[in-house]
Amino acid sequence: MNSNPATSHVHSFPEGYGIFPYIIVKKGYAIYQQLPVGFGRLQGSLQHDGLYVQLPAEEKRDYDVLKNDNVFRKKLTELAKTVFKHVEVPCCLVFDKQDAVYLSTAGVTTTQSIPRNGTLIDASGKILQMAAKHYLPVYDTIDNCNTDNVMASKDDNPTSLKTPLRFKYLNYIIQPTHIPSTDYDLVGDDEFVTEDDRIPLLVVTRFGIFPTKASFPSKYDYGKLEGLEGQTVAFLYKVYLSLAEEQNIRFFQVEGEDFEAMRAGKFTPDKQWWYGLTDIA
Repeated sequence: MNSNPATSHVHSFPEGYGIFPYIIVKKGYAIYQQLPVGFGRLQGSLQHDGLYVQLPAEEKRDYDVLKNDNVFRKKLTELAKTVFKHVEVPCCLVFDKQDAVYLSTAGVTTTQSIPRNGTLIDASGKILQMAAKHYLPVYDTIDNCNTDNVMASKDDNPTSLKTPLRFKYLNYIIQPTHIPSTDYDLVGDDEFVTEDDRIPLLVVTRFGIFPTKASFPSKYDYGKLEGLEGQTVAFLYKVYLSLAEEQNIRFFQVEGEDFEAMRAGKFTPDKQWWYGLTDIA
């Protein structure tokens, strides 16, 4: 039995849209772009637009509980900060009908007022609706909406991952399968590690980060994220040998406790880490 009442109304929005939480990017006067935010224990590919936040494998709580958890809120807020940093226009992380975090050049502010009305567009710029609320109507008819893992559902017709972010990717390794080539630039090592308005995109396999120092001894040691300190990096997961690729992206801050734990050898960004099976606490 499906425990998520929102899924019975998913026909009113494309898959993944209109479900809390999501990020709104202000694209112009009364024009708002919605970015779905997926979360949970990854069980397969993320088959629709948006961004993804990984939770520990043992996490069992539903979204109506998680949305009040400080660690969960911090993870989503950091994701929203990454979006704001790269789009450089006001953004809003929407947790619920009366719970949001606004991000702008003035700083980060929590509020009970969320964006609504105007023209709502999807990650590709297509109009979703006009002069209406940005969430599913079912949220106005029930008190507790459990959206746990809605974003990880399968689709028989998977689409490419689309986000408003721009990436840069090393020009000497195999290119991504599910990220449109228009969303990333192929660059050399020096440009790759130089911080700019693009996010460095690396590959994770079951053995760790690729490219490796062993494979390319004259390059940076990307296994230790050498040269990327202080930046946000993105990872896509490829299956070793077959090069099959997951349709979602994980972000990682190359600073703070998680980075220090990685550098200390307490964990490696590999298959176990990707699927949330590594304890990095």
